[in-house]
Amino acid sequence: MRDMLIVIIMGVLYFAAFYKVPEKYTPIASQKIYDMFAGEDTSTEQTQESLAIIDINKMKPEQKQEPAAKVNNLINEQKRVQKKETKQHIKEVVESQQPGKTEEVNYYSIRDYVSNSSKSYFFNDIKAEAGKVSLRLISYTPYNNKGILKIEIINSSSAYFFIGGISITSPGENILEKPYGDQFIKAEGTLTLYCVIKTATKKGLNLKVLESEDSKKALKVDFNLP
Repeated sequence: MRDMLIVIIMGVLYFAAFYKVPEKYTPIASQKIYDMFAGEDTSTEQTQESLAIIDINKMKPEQKQEPAAKVNNLINEQKRVQKKETKQHIKEVVESQQPGKTEEVNYYSIRDYVSNSSKSYFFNDIKAEAGKVSLRLISYTPYNNKGILKIEIINSSSAYFFIGGISITSPGENILEKPYGDQFIKAEGTLTLYCVIKTATKKGLNLKVLESEDSKKALKVDFNLP
């Protein structure tokens, strides 16, 4: 019995001498992860275990789509700029075709302005005759706070008709600023004139076309503006 007790005591001492209690497990130190898709340091602390499961399938949808979105945004911006430049170019071309917006105003620019205008008013059979020459009022077109009067002179004779003067008057005032067109009409020919006028008064107007001063022949019409 004594011997058995000695054996047990020796066994306990041996176990106590060679057995070591395991230390508490300490995980790997946390570390910062650089998010290559977000383009910035997210300062997210994760263990090696969490790092092992990060892949593209776990990324946010906006992170996956960001490169394509940037390209699409760039393309849309380029289209917007091109559209804006195109509109500006069209506006500049249209303005350059308006006589009042350019430095040069001549017969052709006035003629084109009248032809392209949607605001022209056409007169109904207002005309005058003197021998074989007739005068006809064609249209009136608003123009830069003024107006353009389009008239035709038809020469049915066998000789040239020379214009000695043109006047357009309202009661007590000459409203003609400048006529655009030739001063002579060939035999059996037609001449179109464009007269820029002031439009302060629109009632009781008179148009007079004088032949050369020697003949004193005149074509006259009375009219009102719309």
